Amino acid sequence: MAGPLPRLYRIVIVVAMLLICSAAGAWLGASPSLPFLIGTGMLGGALVGVVASYALLHQPRH
Repeated sequence: MAGPLPRLYRIVIVVAMLLICSAAGAWLGASPSLPFLIGTGMLGGALVGVVASYALLHQPRH
């Protein structure tokens, strides 16, 4: 958990996670050993980035 961060830092973290995961998805999609397309890899990476950033920034409520 990243804790209570200012809004700008939260946005920066979400954008960074989206870019990193989309790039990783595109790289996996371009790999000849895996039968994915680059666009599909980027979309899958973006979805993983959204989930990862939510998990990173979400604060549990007790």
